[in-house]
Amino acid sequence: MPRPTHALLDLDFVPTPSLASASPPPALERAIADLERARKARIAVVGDQQSGATELVSALLDDPLASNADVTVALEARRLGKDAPEAIVISDGDESIATSSEVKVPSAWLREMKADVVEVQHGDVPPLESSFSSLHLSDIVVLVLSDSSLLSSVPAQTVLYNLHQKPNLLVALNCPDATPPASASPLRTLEHQLKTLFPAEDEPRTIVISTKQALAGLEALQPSEPDQPPSYDDFQHNYLASQIPHLHQLLTTAITSSSSSSVPTPLQTQTAAYVLSAALHRAAFAGAQIADSLASASSALSALAQQTDEQCASLRTSLGVEPATGLMRVPKDELAGAAKALDELFLTRLAWYKLPYRVDDLAAEIALVVERTYLPRFEDSLVFASGKALSLASVLSDKTDKVLSSPLFSLSPTSEALSPSAKLASLYSPTLLNAIDQASRDASTALSSTPTSLSSAVTHRRNQITSPGGPVEALQRRAQKSILQSSTFALSSTGFAIASELSHFAELGTNFGAGLLGVTISCWWLQRRWEKAKKRFKKDAFERITGGLEEDLGVRVARVSERAAFKARTTVAMAGEVVKRKQGEWEKMRRQLADIDKRRKEMEGAQDAAERPQGKKAARA
Repeated sequence: MPRPTHALLDLDFVPTPSLASASPPPALERAIADLERARKARIAVVGDQQSGATELVSALLDDPLASNADVTVALEARRLGKDAPEAIVISDGDESIATSSEVKVPSAWLREMKADVVEVQHGDVPPLESSFSSLHLSDIVVLVLSDSSLLSSVPAQTVLYNLHQKPNLLVALNCPDATPPASASPLRTLEHQLKTLFPAEDEPRTIVISTKQALAGLEALQPSEPDQPPSYDDFQHNYLASQIPHLHQLLTTAITSSSSSSVPTPLQTQTAAYVLSAALHRAAFAGAQIADSLASASSALSALAQQTDEQCASLRTSLGVEPATGLMRVPKDELAGAAKALDELFLTRLAWYKLPYRVDDLAAEIALVVERTYLPRFEDSLVFASGKALSLASVLSDKTDKVLSSPLFSLSPTSEALSPSAKLASLYSPTLLNAIDQASRDASTALSSTPTSLSSAVTHRRNQITSPGGPVEALQRRAQKSILQSSTFALSSTGFAIASELSHFAELGTNFGAGLLGVTISCWWLQRRWEKAKKRFKKDAFERITGGLEEDLGVRVARVSERAAFKARTTVAMAGEVVKRKQGEWEKMRRQLADIDKRRKEMEGAQDAAERPQGKKAARA
């Protein structure tokens, strides 16, 4: 049995494109109203163009005892136009009036029964959704099948599949001759098909009719040719043999079974209960689909968030950031090379004994060595490593776009490509998509400076070593002070020795020794002070400044990774809020449906209680 998705029972379940403003579906509201008060009955006749559904409606509405030419003309003209709708409502009126989808004709039968007829004539495809809704909302449905095709056509199977659980469903087998000998063979074939498709308790009631015989009998009673006299024998033979009077009586009895005009008839109650049950079942099915869709979206966002965290952590690890401290360690060997180059400079061109005449060039000498040896390869590697951040941004952007390309996010609730439940579960939001697009542009702009954002930290710290007020200037200042102090002491010692010699205060050897001792002490003191100054310089340059560089790089790598993940994190945060809001809206709608189901059960219980005494009285009688 085919199950076309568009033929499933929707029953106006989708009231609005948004759950936030969703009220109970119109079908549910109508069904509840039908349980509370009487209304006009609805008879539906459905079939394809070859089944004779239109002819059956004409035969039912044409009263042999009070035929009306205007009624006949109006009924014959209802499907003459090429734009005739699939479903036409025929109701009682004071005069014949026809519109695009409704025909009003004077009909004593419809007026006495307080009923309307819904005629659905479809082509080689199943009926439209709107036609199916009309069929489900009707009290009695007559499915007309041709004896030549029976249930072999897909549209007929689709209609029967969607209506077989509906109460008061009649399957009318339209044969050229409705007499038992002539219709026995196609009837047995139809009954065999029904037994094959459905269990015995679910088989619909079947009846054999002949619209050809009925129309021939009506034509014999009132010939269309003016010069042809009526033939009552032909009318009686054909019209009674067509079984149309029997079907007419079945419909009349079923609809007029209640004597009260204000209380719903049992037929109306059955229809309302069926519509409520079917609509609530469909709502529960759609609700499960909505919940699954929202859960799937939430899982996709959670997976994106987890992948983003893992990718960012992987980027930081690949760049050498320690997870515990958040510091990006510089290469120890390259740092040791820079220290070795400075040591060579201090042992050669800036040896302590050369300081007095090289102290003015000290800053320039150190700046040249620092510029050449302080982490140049590490700086270049940071420029290349920044490409990893751009690659990460591209990967996360693709993952984000994959999440947003799902129909839940990308298709508007008004899109015909979405099912009713998908429309209600739609997370499409132009504001969300615009915000994510803006986040993507902001991230791209921020990442455009990534190649220098990391390496500039090394440049900044290198310049800090030789900048005014930095370690080099402090070293030069200490060297100048040490040279001045040692020179003063040496000159003082030499002057004291010369003065002692001139004044014959001591012997020449003693004076020379005293002067030499003073110069030696001043040189030793200069060397000692220079060593202390160099240690202080190395501590400032290779511990404090390099430690600050590692902190700077750790912060900048974290900032770069967040820039790369900005689009993904914005999507997770904003789309997560949309999912939570939609889940709250569905919970509100689910509570409304639960309240309706509770009211349905209460009404059915009250009606069952009211019917029990009547059943006992009927049993006593």
